[in-house]
Amino acid sequence: MLLSSAVVALSLQAATAVPAQDAVISETWELAYDVAITPFVEDYRRCLNYGNRIARGLPDFEQQHRSDLPRCTKVYQESIEASNRMMERRGREELFTPEDVTRAFDTIGYIHVQRGRFVDDSLRHREQRLARYTTTHAPSQAPLDQPEQQAQQEVSLPNAEN
Repeated sequence: MLLSSAVVALSLQAATAVPAQDAVISETWELAYDVAITPFVEDYRRCLNYGNRIARGLPDFEQQHRSDLPRCTKVYQESIEASNRMMERRGREELFTPEDVTRAFDTIGYIHVQRGRFVDDSLRHREQRLARYTTTHAPSQAPLDQPEQQAQQEVSLPNAEN
C-alpha cells in the first residue's frame, strides 16, 4: 500500500525539569497533506521563510513572521490552485478535497506566525528571568560603565609610607 499522505510533526519543546514559573510555552503542530502536493507546500514554505529577520532585542518576531503572509499571497494562491489540479489529475480529489488543501496551506501560515510568537515568548521569558536575577542578586563589583578613574579610587591601596 502506497503512503498517500505525509504527516509532518513540528514541535517546540521546553526544557525538562524547569520550574513552573520559568516554563516557556510548549506547543506541537501537526500538518497533514497528500504527498502529491509536497512541491507546492515546499514552495509556499520557502516563500514564507525567505523574509529577512531583524534581531533588535525586541519581541517583534511574530509581527515580522506575520508580514510574510501578505508578501507570499501570490505563491499561496498559486500553490492551492496547483495542488487542487494535482489532486484532480491523480483522481484523489475525494480523498484530499479542495477544502483540505486550503486548510493545509492555512495551517502552514499559522505555524509560521506561531514560530515567530514562540521566539517572542522566549525573549520575554529571558527578560523576566534576567530581571528576577538582577533584583535578587546584588552586584558584587562596580558597574561596567563606571569611569575607570572611579573604579581605581575604590580599589586603591593605602599609602605604604610608615
